[in-house]
Amino acid sequence: MSRAPGQPIWNKSRYRDFTGGENLQVLPEAIAANEVQKAFNCVITAEGLLETRLGRTKVNTTSLGAGAIISAHRYSKEDGTRYLVVQHGTALYAKSWDGSTPFAAFPAAVKTGLTAGKKLRSLTWKDKLILTNGTDQAFAFDGTTCTDVAAIPKCMALYLYAGRLWCVDEATGFLENSNLEDYTDWTDTGSYKVRDGDGDKITALCPLPGGMVIMKKNSLQTLYGTNPGGTGNISIDEPFSVHAGVVGPDAVLSEGVFMGSDNMYGFGLNSITPVKPTHIPLISSLTPAQRATIFAIPHPKERRALFQLPTSDKRCLCVDERRNGAITSWYDLNAACFSVCDDADDSGALLIGDATNGIVYAYGGNTDDGVAITSRVKTAYIDHDETSNKEWNSYIPELEVLDSEATYRFYHGYDVDYQTYGGMLTNSFKQNLLTWGVDEWGTATWGNGSRFNDPLFMHDARGNRISFETVCYNRVGFNGFTTRYRIVGAQI
Repeated sequence: MSRAPGQPIWNKSRYRDFTGGENLQVLPEAIAANEVQKAFNCVITAEGLLETRLGRTKVNTTSLGAGAIISAHRYSKEDGTRYLVVQHGTALYAKSWDGSTPFAAFPAAVKTGLTAGKKLRSLTWKDKLILTNGTDQAFAFDGTTCTDVAAIPKCMALYLYAGRLWCVDEATGFLENSNLEDYTDWTDTGSYKVRDGDGDKITALCPLPGGMVIMKKNSLQTLYGTNPGGTGNISIDEPFSVHAGVVGPDAVLSEGVFMGSDNMYGFGLNSITPVKPTHIPLISSLTPAQRATIFAIPHPKERRALFQLPTSDKRCLCVDERRNGAITSWYDLNAACFSVCDDADDSGALLIGDATNGIVYAYGGNTDDGVAITSRVKTAYIDHDETSNKEWNSYIPELEVLDSEATYRFYHGYDVDYQTYGGMLTNSFKQNLLTWGVDEWGTATWGNGSRFNDPLFMHDARGNRISFETVCYNRVGFNGFTTRYRIVGAQI
């Protein structure tokens, strides 16, 4: 196909499918047609569009003081009373709370003298909130008083399986369990040593219907049976995964997903499947010590899960259940812990314990406590001589006439389709244009503009792939975009 030099041919494509989420793979060829290279502070809507995430609003308007909310817990009693229980410094605080209305301050601590920096993990059983941190003695909270439970071994976390509490004894590494329906009695129930000759220690347990998955850093195996003890029927199978395990006690969700050393994985009683390869470069870049601090929370109301990473940019990976594990990246939540208001009468709100200021936030609103949310979308790379199911009303650009080793002059324009949430877009957009050379970005030229509607850039470049980036400082819905290309003049 040929044309006369300078012939004003515009090539137009319309895009509106972002259901694949973000893909951090380096090469353009690894990015699927429905993926973007960057989805910064965005969620994927039910329609498959990108929308700026919600913000956060204060739950307790008076801070508990400098320092992190180390852990947060939702505790619902059988009489209908619901509490927000938080750990700050070396103390535990509790407040009767409906799950939605902000309040001024937490009352006096219900427990003091906790070991500094040791995160409490909890479960609700027998109308008590039972908490443990692996160092201090486990204790139970009844809404008024905290009472030590001396029978519970010191352990990082407690799990409910087959009518008993289970844990990994920090002193021995053995699996231990309580008597049936009695969390205060751990006598004569048997201990179970899980093979540790490989040096691979247990990081977490995950009870599932039909059994309980024993999770190590590099492997998974399953415990079956419901009757512990010398004449019981407990059995532990050989590992069904020997290449991937759970990085830390807070990096697994009973919904069937966990963070491994290189990727996120879905799992069952005897199966494991990588979620998506899109964020392997980021996860693999973390050190083992960093991975051990990852914590996760399911957000059933939004059908998403969050994995907070210890990166310098405070990145949180938002995994969309509706989109088969599609991921976007959230920034600046400044989270030290998560919780969810998940009682039957609750709002379903996601709670965020701040890492520095002693405040608990609820996920919601158009700003981060009054600060505008920055969202950024960088499109997937477009191969100029191909079409895909992401394109419609598409006219294939006549770039096959070009020699990819040469440099040509292009005009490039695009329109972003959007909708706003509580804010104007004036002067809030930044746009960048990038072209791909033969095998690297070495000859790229960037263009910048302050307008969000129909910017037009002229630039010199070689190669046949382009990308653009759009940044907004208000909440916005990215409904799609239209791009146009025109080659002007002959080879430069």
